[in-house]
Amino acid sequence: MAATEHSTQDSSHRDLVDAVLNLSVSEGFRTELTEGKIIVSPPSDGAHGTLISNVARQLHRHAELDVDFLPNKGLVVPGCLFVPGGTVVAAGRFRDAEPWADPLGVLLVLEVSSTRPDMDREAKRLAYAKADIPCYLLVDRAAGKVTLFTNPEQGDYQTDIRVSFGKPIDLPEPFSFRLDTTPFT
Repeated sequence: MAATEHSTQDSSHRDLVDAVLNLSVSEGFRTELTEGKIIVSPPSDGAHGTLISNVARQLHRHAELDVDFLPNKGLVVPGCLFVPGGTVVAAGRFRDAEPWADPLGVLLVLEVSSTRPDMDREAKRLAYAKADIPCYLLVDRAAGKVTLFTNPEQGDYQTDIRVSFGKPIDLPEPFSFRLDTTPFT
């Protein structure tokens, strides 16, 4: 089942935000707001979840800083509401956070592409950069690549490092380890 779009061009942005926050969807479905559209995505497949789990496990084992990996944490970023595959913060940072949180203190967001890879590559990248999230890690299943975007400035990331699945990618401080993408193949 593909993600469903609900065109909402006639509504104000606040009405859209309220609609997302009050929308009732079946368990496992995710609701996001981007580019004036409410996107409802079905539960992810096993490969998607396994990739997220693999990154989380490596972060917990190897990151220099003690971190929390929060799957499916709602983030309020400029003009959008997103639910990344993973939100990484210093341990305890989001303990008292609301379901939809301001991204202040987020160290890294992880997205694993599925039904809408173009949204992950463009709209989410720009929104996360505008929110000044230091690192955006995109596992692009369609392209067979992992991209690490860093150095957010002026609404976009200034640096990106891209590797094919199977090649390692170095995560910067405060993680300071080489992410093994061999399991992604």
